Amino acid sequence: QFACKGIDVSHVSDHILMCRRTLERRFKACLGRTLKDEILRVKMDRAKMLLSQSDYPLKRISDMSGFKSLHYFARAFRRETGTTPGRYRRKARKLTGT
Repeated sequence: QFACKGIDVSHVSDHILMCRRTLERRFKACLGRTLKDEILRVKMDRAKMLLSQSDYPLKRISDMSGFKSLHYFARAFRRETGTTPGRYRRKARKLTGT
């Protein structure tokens, strides 16, 4: 719920009053991925949706997806998807005809 609002693992562990290491271990045991990876996944899903369904500039999409900078967003997006945000947007628009 708060992944795109700047939350991180320490915020979650503080909120649920659990040691960070225990939280990370339990989270990974349940879902097969780390809490940090899950937060990044949610942020990327939001960015992909905004890229494909809006005309917002990349900086705004970066902000709305919870990234601290456009540079970090672009690097993380490319690392996670294998393409740049701009190329992803063009391809998504081509597929939907918009």
